[in-house]
Amino acid sequence: MNKNLINKIVIVSTVFLFIGSVIVFAASSSTFTTSLTTTGVYSQPPTVPADLDAIPMSPTQIDLSWSPSTGYMYGVDGYQVFRDSVFIATTTSTLYIDNDVSPSTGYTYQVTAFDTMMNISNLSLPVSTTTLSVPTYIPAAGNIVSSSGSTIANLSLYNVSIEPGTNLAKISFDTNVPTRAKLFWGLTSELESVSLSGLFYENLHELQIVGLTPDTKYYLRIQVADIFGRSIYIDYIFNTTGLVSIQQLPNPSNFSAIGYSDHVGLSWVNPEDSRFAKVRIVRSENFYPRDQYDGAPIYEGTASKFTDNDVVAGKKYFYAIFSVGREGSFSSGALAQADVSGAGGNATNINGNPFATIQESTQVDPMINTLKFSDFIFIQDGKLLVPSQNTVAISAGENLTVKLAYDRVPEILKNIVFAISDPKDASKVFTFLLRVNKDKTDFEATIGPLKESNTFGLNIMVLDFQNKGLKKLQGSLVASVDMSELTSGQRYDVVTVIFFFLLLIILSIILYFMKKLMGGKKSSEESAEERNK
Repeated sequence: MNKNLINKIVIVSTVFLFIGSVIVFAASSSTFTTSLTTTGVYSQPPTVPADLDAIPMSPTQIDLSWSPSTGYMYGVDGYQVFRDSVFIATTTSTLYIDNDVSPSTGYTYQVTAFDTMMNISNLSLPVSTTTLSVPTYIPAAGNIVSSSGSTIANLSLYNVSIEPGTNLAKISFDTNVPTRAKLFWGLTSELESVSLSGLFYENLHELQIVGLTPDTKYYLRIQVADIFGRSIYIDYIFNTTGLVSIQQLPNPSNFSAIGYSDHVGLSWVNPEDSRFAKVRIVRSENFYPRDQYDGAPIYEGTASKFTDNDVVAGKKYFYAIFSVGREGSFSSGALAQADVSGAGGNATNINGNPFATIQESTQVDPMINTLKFSDFIFIQDGKLLVPSQNTVAISAGENLTVKLAYDRVPEILKNIVFAISDPKDASKVFTFLLRVNKDKTDFEATIGPLKESNTFGLNIMVLDFQNKGLKKLQGSLVASVDMSELTSGQRYDVVTVIFFFLLLIILSIILYFMKKLMGGKKSSEESAEERNK
């Protein structure tokens, strides 16, 4: 058998592997099943991760590192981390920071590797370590430890908060007695002799480090000292966020699928973007397509509607639409679904929540289960929008980008979507995929301007196929229109409406007084006639 033939067999077998993955949803049930056929696919797992090392960095942090594994037929896609024989995380790196540990406590770690076909290696050799104890004060020589017979309490540091940005980090913490604070930081644990000092002795501390590099790991030491010279410190590690990107192509908006007896009507609004060239629609009979190639392509062009006639009565169809840029880039995708009734000619359904029939479940990966609304990043015009109580105030006249850090969710089969509810009709929900970018730094999606002042319902959902679970997060978008953001044509339309509204009021007032005047004139004439009689 020649080499080319072997390669063809491997390629065909791989195709069968993906075709064999079928997700089945029952309309009347909140459960779903996943089946996988692996005919003709090599199943030898990657090599076992070696040289696992566990280093306690603080009372609440242990840093793990190991040597890369090697795949047999497929590339290594990531690693699973176990603490005390319990799975805790998945990562694509050979480094992992465990912050969910307690002071002065022993832990044992092991790691496995998996490839792109989810072949999983055996566990690595176990490595044990113990977290550091809580820092205690270090009295200076000749330190005064009492005053008027009262013992001075031990010095403690708590409520530490680190808020990293792209090129800065805000550090806040409390101490039980007034202290003066000093920060040391750097790219290594040596801290590179960079420091920042507070000016006053106080209990509540807020300091800010500036001039940092985006998307970079930093080591930090917080050190405090009181007026008696007692001093403690604690070490942390944090990562700055990546640079804000505003280059992603926005998705088509208002994507809707309506099922009839013998066809599905699709409609959408193309983005107003100079990079936009056309749209691409793909269809699946199993579940929502995950990208522009996951499903059968049914339309490419610049229209804003399409009729899918290649349907069978009694079936449900899942659609995804993508903007295509002039340079060949794709947007993240918008989703819709429709049922074909097979009876009568009336519409059977309009867009709704794509996962409405699936109940939220805690049976998801631990990383997914701990997701919060605040983990998602909202960006407009290059600016980060900070949510307040799961509500984000946005401009109705600009594109909106939603992001989630790539390492915030595990390397498992999943769908991440956000759905916006029509404030005028809550049954209409427009859904958008968050897909990983080229650099594998974020899952992200961009939508066009909402174009009206209103409060839109926002649902963020992560579907974990591996554990058959769903994580839901609810919030809202409060959109407002700024006159300065409107185009000259839009401003002209608004001014025209206001002008005609004022004109209508003026005409109404004139008619009112004319009617009153005519009524008064008529009364005078009637009075004159009576006098003449």
